[in-house]
Amino acid sequence: MQHGRTTWPGAGRWSAGSTALAAATNALPRLRRLLLAERHRWALWVPVLMGGGVLLYMVPAEEPSTRLAELALFATAAGLSLAVLAVLAGRRTRATLAILLVALPAGYLAAAWRTASVETVTLARPATLELEARILAVEGRARGHRLTLDRILVLGGARQPVPQTVRIGVAKGAGFLAPGDRIRIRARLEAPQPPALPGGYDWARDAWFQGLGAVGWSLGAPVLLQAGGQDDGLALAVEELRSALSARIAGATPGPAGAVAAALVTGQRGAVDDAIWQDMQRSGLAHLISISGLHFTLVAGVVFFLARWGLALCPPLCRRLPAQKGAAICAILACAFYLVVSGASVPAQRSFVMAVIAFSALLVDRDPISLRLLSVAAIAVLLWAPHSLLGPSFQLSFAAMVGLVALFEALARRRDRQPAAARPLWHRALAYPQGIVATTLMATLATAPFGAWHFGTIATWGVVANMLAVPLTSFAVMPAAVIGTVLIPLGLDQPAFMVMGEGVAWVLAIAATVAAWPHAAFAIPGMDSACIALIVLGGLWLAIWQQRWRLAGLPVVLLGLATALAGTPPGLFVAPDAKVAGAISDEGRLLRTPGRLDGRVADAWQTRAGTGGRPGKWEAAPDGDRAACDQTGCVIRQGSHVIAVLTVPGDPGDDCRHAQLVLDLVAERRCPLPTRTLGYRSLRAARGLEIRFAGGEPILSSLARARGDRPWTRSIPPSRLDDDDAGSP
Repeated sequence: MQHGRTTWPGAGRWSAGSTALAAATNALPRLRRLLLAERHRWALWVPVLMGGGVLLYMVPAEEPSTRLAELALFATAAGLSLAVLAVLAGRRTRATLAILLVALPAGYLAAAWRTASVETVTLARPATLELEARILAVEGRARGHRLTLDRILVLGGARQPVPQTVRIGVAKGAGFLAPGDRIRIRARLEAPQPPALPGGYDWARDAWFQGLGAVGWSLGAPVLLQAGGQDDGLALAVEELRSALSARIAGATPGPAGAVAAALVTGQRGAVDDAIWQDMQRSGLAHLISISGLHFTLVAGVVFFLARWGLALCPPLCRRLPAQKGAAICAILACAFYLVVSGASVPAQRSFVMAVIAFSALLVDRDPISLRLLSVAAIAVLLWAPHSLLGPSFQLSFAAMVGLVALFEALARRRDRQPAAARPLWHRALAYPQGIVATTLMATLATAPFGAWHFGTIATWGVVANMLAVPLTSFAVMPAAVIGTVLIPLGLDQPAFMVMGEGVAWVLAIAATVAAWPHAAFAIPGMDSACIALIVLGGLWLAIWQQRWRLAGLPVVLLGLATALAGTPPGLFVAPDAKVAGAISDEGRLLRTPGRLDGRVADAWQTRAGTGGRPGKWEAAPDGDRAACDQTGCVIRQGSHVIAVLTVPGDPGDDCRHAQLVLDLVAERRCPLPTRTLGYRSLRAARGLEIRFAGGEPILSSLARARGDRPWTRSIPPSRLDDDDAGSP
């Protein structure tokens, strides 16, 4: 008689399933221990979940139902009630969990409330109008000035609603104007421009939230009707102060250095030349022009140490108020002044909140630098301006700060394990240059994915440029700016502003030199939102947790980077006016059909395609080339698939026979089935089109469909692309 194990069909699968279930069951207690060990870090996920709620409201192409807002309101109220009860019962862990549950609906609710509170009137159609208006702000530019106007009266009436606030460029004749003046001006106005391609930065959305309903340019010099009065209010007084301060700083150092120096203090960057912007971007120094955490830190640091030194010289005062706490109060006031005169941009708001919390922590003898501090700043900005989450300013500034603070916390833990006295003298001597290298490298790595996503490039030599320019900005430019501003009432500011301008000139020289190096910018074409989402989630996992399981975020980041590097740019573009098309040649050059192409659209195509230089002509080429033209139009080939672009009137017979998709930039000619055809009206209704090849199949994405029907998208006719033509939403 044989004795053995009885088997039955499926026994192997049952055993494998039981093993997997047992492994999962055994892993749960370990996961619980890890989470409980990091309970002090749970609250750091609150702004992350709030950001997710903001995205749930802002990203959809259609306006969400009011029922969702009501549900979010109920969930937020219930969660906050549970959190209060948990705090009263002394259950801090449960209170934190309740706040985490509230964060997502709270972010959604903040975005919905902010949108509902905005009543911006956007100009529906371009128009030439004669206006009487009050000047809200005057900003110098490389050529002329830019005026922001409100209290608008249209002379002769208008056939459409006129916005409450407009921005107009004036080539000449505006140098004598000041905020508060009332003028008459004739201008050509149009709505703020949307992105040129799906997924691009939507400046029209930001303009809508700012209350800006139209932009344009003057048709002649403005006429002064009335100088500013005494009852213009605080806002105009601030704008007048900003304009006067910009003129004073720029006057001390004429030329590009003076324009950049003024931008560092007042945030008015209109006078900064485009060539300087390009050099700063290619060298990785663009963050030095945009007022953010670095500038607030330097201003606060200079004021703090000067005030502490001054208070230490007055012993009777120090007996009543410790010098460190008195200096912290002075630094908070300086940051508040800097926030006002700099224009209160999103990075400035975040930096101000962080500075206030940091120096408030000094007042109560707490640690001023931590991710908790940064999370509070993020929550404040998301509650005040939730739409800013979608812009590059928010993303770049917070990415840099998360990376730097996480690095600081890691170095602090290492320093606690090895006191300074135990380290060799040479190691302590190299601490500062090592810190410069480490912080520069971390800030560069943290912001590089967002730079690639928004601008299509990564500054290859950014670390080198920052190692040279950041110390110069820290020890010369910003201290001179603070000292010069303080000395203005005494009339002794010009020497300080001259020193500042000289430091800025050196920074610009560094930017120009590094930007001219070989391969200064590395192109990352075709990066989409899925790549950046993986990088963000993996990076936050690495930065927030402190146990070894945080390393699980590293493969997620690497997956996002690999996906971005493996991405392919679109094969074909169509301009928003449907008059010009562009394609990428075999050599990787961007080619275009004949016609007038807006510079903004050309820049967007270059960024998405990862190419440099202006688009070349799409001309005849030998048979077999990927992109070529003949007498009737142009074609682009991807494998066995062919897309034809018709550029002149005539019979499209040959194109209809050989192409799977025909784009008609001239008329509404139709090809017999099965060839798909998109005529001129359909392409124009798309408001911008890009075509990708996935496995050889063309996938069409239209800007009209991507932007959808939201309060900030204006009255855009729905896209004529049906589901079959679009390929994907």
